[in-house]
Amino acid sequence: MTDTKLLIKKMISIIDTFPMSNREETVSSKEEQLIKKHEFQWDFFLQNEKGKPKDRFTYDYIFEEYIREIVFNCTNIDLLREPGLNWAFIRKYEASGRAKLEPHFDSDEYTVNIMLSEPSEYKGGEFIYCPSKYYKESKDINIDEKKKLINRLLSEGNAFKLKPEMGETIVLAGQYQNNLEPNLHCVFPVTEGKRYVLCLFFDKTCNSLANKIINLYNEKKLN
Repeated sequence: MTDTKLLIKKMISIIDTFPMSNREETVSSKEEQLIKKHEFQWDFFLQNEKGKPKDRFTYDYIFEEYIREIVFNCTNIDLLREPGLNWAFIRKYEASGRAKLEPHFDSDEYTVNIMLSEPSEYKGGEFIYCPSKYYKESKDINIDEKKKLINRLLSEGNAFKLKPEMGETIVLAGQYQNNLEPNLHCVFPVTEGKRYVLCLFFDKTCNSLANKIINLYNEKKLN
C-alpha cells in the first residue's frame, strides 16, 4: 500500500494543476442541482461537441498511467480489461469550494469510491451511507427529509459514518442494480484541508466484474 499511496500523491500533485470541470451539477433532481451547484471535479470522460474526450492528455496520461494502476492495486480490477465503466472522475472537497455532498442515490449499477486523501489531511468530510434496506423509506422524500433520516439512522447505529484511509475502497449499489436496493449516501462538510476521492461508475457489468465488486466490501454492510 505504501507504493500505492506514493502513486496517489504524485497523481494528485499533477492533476491539481489542471482546471476542474466545474460544470453545473446535472446528475440529480432540480432540487439537488441547486444545492450541489458546481461539481468541482476532474472528469475523465468529459466530451467536447464532437464527442471526443475534451483533454486527451488528462484522459490518456492520468487514466492509463495512474488511475489504472491505483484501481488495480486497491480492488484487483483492471479497468482496461473489464467492461462496464461508463463514468470516472476525481472530486475535490474543501471549505472554499465544494465542501459536501448532499444525500442521494447513484444512477448506475455499482459505484466504487477510492479515497485519495489521508484522514489527517482534512477535518470533517465523513462519508455516510445507509444500508439498502432503507431505500424504500428514503427514495421519495426530499433532501431535508433524507438528512433527517440519515441523522436518525446514525443515532440508532443503523447507518455508517466512515473516514477511510488513503487507498481504501467503498462500494455502493446504484439504482440499476438488480440484486440490491441502492444505498443512500452523502459526504459531511469539509471544514479544513482538502479531501480527494476517485469515483468509478459501472453499468451493464459482466458477472465476473459484479462478483469482484461485491467481494470488495462486506455484503452485510451493503444489505
